[in-house]
Amino acid sequence: MSGVIDNQGSLIVPLSYDRIVPWSNGALIVKKGDNCGVLGQDGRIIVPIEYLNILIPSHGNISGRKR
Repeated sequence: MSGVIDNQGSLIVPLSYDRIVPWSNGALIVKKGDNCGVLGQDGRIIVPIEYLNILIPSHGNISGRKR
């Protein structure tokens, strides 16, 4: 399981994700089971974790495909 802490050691994202990938704007792409979503730097859900995949085109838009 993966999570995220800040520089002071405070938990920002709980240890409940199978994979977390940082994105260049500070957002986090997360995977839990077969589902993906996007969290903000503060751990708030930006894109619900209910998509099969998250695609990030080079121009910065996020898209996903639901089941």
